[in-house]
Amino acid sequence: MCSETKLSITEFRRQLAYSLVKPMEPPKPPKKRVHSLTKPDGPGRKKRKPCKQCRQVLKASGLSHREVDKKVRRVVTYCADCPGEPGYCLNCFNETHK
Repeated sequence: MCSETKLSITEFRRQLAYSLVKPMEPPKPPKKRVHSLTKPDGPGRKKRKPCKQCRQVLKASGLSHREVDKKVRRVVTYCADCPGEPGYCLNCFNETHK
């Protein structure tokens, strides 16, 4: 009913089977996201954030929260591609995004 040409049942089954098992294109690997260190426009002093990696290292060393807040490096730069746009210093950014 769908086509104007008449097919025999065996030919229809052959075409149907071929369409179900024909080789498909291999799936393309997902593109790797390129992370970039971004600096905001305008006055950066008001937008300083603690460096995420430096903060984790200081927390792991056993310092109290108050000592960590005093010693952590505060930066203007951040990774725009990471969730939450965490702040990173250049060394920590390169170490985290190898």
